[in-house]
Amino acid sequence: MPIVELFATWSSVCHNMINLGLETLVLFFLRSAVLGQGGCFSLIPFIYERSLSAMKKGFGFYLTIAAIVLALAAGIYFQAVNGTFGLDNTHNGNTYHPAIVALLIGGAVLAAVLIAVKRFGLASAVTAAAPGAAICLFIYKCYWYITDVFVGIDEKHGFDPKFIVFIGLTVLAFLVGEIAVYTRKTREA
Repeated sequence: MPIVELFATWSSVCHNMINLGLETLVLFFLRSAVLGQGGCFSLIPFIYERSLSAMKKGFGFYLTIAAIVLALAAGIYFQAVNGTFGLDNTHNGNTYHPAIVALLIGGAVLAAVLIAVKRFGLASAVTAAAPGAAICLFIYKCYWYITDVFVGIDEKHGFDPKFIVFIGLTVLAFLVGEIAVYTRKTREA
């Protein structure tokens, strides 16, 4: 379960950075230090009172957040399974490439930082481009595995469920990011 805990921690950190912005977190920690209050549980009411005064978010903003979470999940999952799919773990089943992980996780972190500095349009473009590039690199790395499955040389039972989960997460991150590019990120108050 450490991967689930790591994902929960990352999504919590990204959610807090996105909703509050970096300056709000600094204000929270300064207020906690001055008043002698601390702990992460006191952050929840502070987030709620600050989010009431924030700008109105549009549907595209929430799609961008969803694309960030999906890209993080895909990158962490790919790293956890070490890019190995199917029965043949030698050359055909091993599709690991560090650039795939860097594109997915790095793109998600970059998009979260762009949202924190209120560059919503650029963040949605990153959430579409990074998983798209990761898909292209992954297809290049796994074409032997796909060939084995279709022809039935070594893989006679179809695609590995780990392969389907990873492809599903990555394609979903790409599609949600692509839709986020064309939808409104903020709305009038």
